[in-house]
Amino acid sequence: MAEQKYYVLRTHSLLKKDATLQFDGDNVVVIPMAVLEDLDNYRGYPEDRRIAKETLKYVESLGIEKLSKEGVRQKNGSLLKVALDASDEQVNINNITPMDKRCFQVCLKLKDEGKKVVLISNNTIIRMKASIIGIEAQEPKFLLFPPLKEQYKGKAEIYASDMVIETFFNKGYLDIEDIYEYENIQFMPNMFLTIKGAQSSALARFDGEKIVPLQDVILPGRFKGLNNTQRFLIDSIYRDAKEAPIVIVKGPAGTGKTFTSLVMALSRTRGIVRTKKDDERSLYGRTLIAAPMVEDIAKKIGAVPGGIEEKLNPYVAGIMDNVNDIFNYSKYIKVDIPAEEEVKDPVRYILNNGKLKLVSLDLLRGRTFPNVCFIIDEAQNIRPSDMKTIATRIGEGSKFIFLGDPSQVDAPELNERYNGLTYLSEVFKGHPLCHQICFDKDNETVRSEFARIAAQML
Repeated sequence: MAEQKYYVLRTHSLLKKDATLQFDGDNVVVIPMAVLEDLDNYRGYPEDRRIAKETLKYVESLGIEKLSKEGVRQKNGSLLKVALDASDEQVNINNITPMDKRCFQVCLKLKDEGKKVVLISNNTIIRMKASIIGIEAQEPKFLLFPPLKEQYKGKAEIYASDMVIETFFNKGYLDIEDIYEYENIQFMPNMFLTIKGAQSSALARFDGEKIVPLQDVILPGRFKGLNNTQRFLIDSIYRDAKEAPIVIVKGPAGTGKTFTSLVMALSRTRGIVRTKKDDERSLYGRTLIAAPMVEDIAKKIGAVPGGIEEKLNPYVAGIMDNVNDIFNYSKYIKVDIPAEEEVKDPVRYILNNGKLKLVSLDLLRGRTFPNVCFIIDEAQNIRPSDMKTIATRIGEGSKFIFLGDPSQVDAPELNERYNGLTYLSEVFKGHPLCHQICFDKDNETVRSEFARIAAQML
């Protein structure tokens, strides 16, 4: 039987729904009174404030007197307790806050009682200081998403005979049993597949039951997918919003994930492209674009002159560079600007008439977005707790595209294993309404030959 452990949770270790249920079995989950007080005064992000209040209500509903004495058994088998201050314990470490000192004192008291104590904190320095005084410390379990190399990629290479691949083209589908060593492959719904034979190959998707071809896509202008992963992304965005309301795209800079997403979204937006009336119902009313504002930069947003669009411009500059390239340089999409319009710049024209709109991710609460294609760039800088606020804004007929590179996280307290993009990817892995695409760092950079080499070497 495993040794019983006492897991002492700090404030940020509780800022997730059901955080007290992280540790099951016969383990004991301990919340110091200092942490409850900190939750009561918490002034962080709105979603975190809501969770802090819910945690306090949960604790109150169980009865603080019982929690501080024998504890309360939770539904997963763990025992939840509240620890009062242990001010007699000496904490021989400098430069800590009064709350941290009180948490350390609780840990030391439990250790003195012969308990196996583990402090749970997402703060690296606190974990280091805990180790100095002989307290084991770990990150919260809900922060431990897989390392980047092990995260879900949404695609796989599989192998079959040339005869089977010919049958695929003729019949229009394959059974998974037609694939070599199929029993060693974990097929997920909407997983994209490159089927390789001795002399032939095919691109496909696993629809949950069979292996099916990619759909025929009408591409704008001279645009085309430059590699198989871009073709998978094109298929995902072109697919009806009812089939694929969420598309998650991970990959390093220069792989064309933002550019490809924008070309396909804008080419499917009513009022930007010329279409037959029969095609109108399958188009989006407008394309929205957004990117998170990293906390330290966001504090300065009030100093940026102008309205909301002007304030957002610095944070979506990369996206707008791509938009300008699409309309003014590469000219993949031609906009019919009425002769009477004073504005002749196609980008300014579609911004003025609302077909392309910049949106602040901080102002989404209470809003619903029906019939739009919403591109959220740099999603690795979104906190996991804020992803719920964004994803639940999806209205009927809309598609949300989340783009980012988990290896380039700029936001405080986030990393490649713990960020909104990785969180969304792992939660929706294999979901029938979600398509995922991951670009490879080594061989799919299309920006330039040197950019490809830099991606490999740096």
